[in-house]
Amino acid sequence: LTPLPYVDASASIGFSDKHRRIAVAAAGIAVEAVLASVALVLWLLLEPGMAKDLAFAVVFVGGLSTFAVNGNPLLRFDGYYVLCDAAELPNLAQRSAQYWKVLLKRHLLKLHHLRFGGLARGEMPWLIAYAPLSWLYRSALLLLLAVMVADWNPALGLALLALVAWWVVLKPVGAALGWVARSGELRGARPRAVLAVSL
Repeated sequence: LTPLPYVDASASIGFSDKHRRIAVAAAGIAVEAVLASVALVLWLLLEPGMAKDLAFAVVFVGGLSTFAVNGNPLLRFDGYYVLCDAAELPNLAQRSAQYWKVLLKRHLLKLHHLRFGGLARGEMPWLIAYAPLSWLYRSALLLLLAVMVADWNPALGLALLALVAWWVVLKPVGAALGWVARSGELRGARPRAVLAVSL
């Protein structure tokens, strides 16, 4: 389901003007939307056959890709970079994840000496909202994909569901437990941290 042709536009980061960076990131979304719109008109007008099926495929792939994946700012594709440049919040995903780590360490593990430095004016609501919303959206999208695949092939759907469970829940929990076991930040507070993470 990858639309072709694909263009690597990462060099647009070299533009000093944010409007140019936004235009480059938004171009992929716009092209997919235009192609999906033209294909929708053709799909509605054409008689049943290969051309109508091809038009439907373009509508499905272009529309799904644009609105659910590429244009959605909760996934790190074009829509995300448009949001980051428009709101002037570079590295929003990474900073939001780091903010939540500091927040959890301070409140859950009682490491009150930790601080999250370099907050820009008005940035905190973005940092609070982005990481959990992004995680929820990715999880829901992957779960929906697993259910759709399971309807077509139950064994493959179960395998994909297990992969989703690993990626969404088990891997982050394993990383947290590994950090608790090895981190130098927890010297003297490791038993409490193990208890907090286990609960």
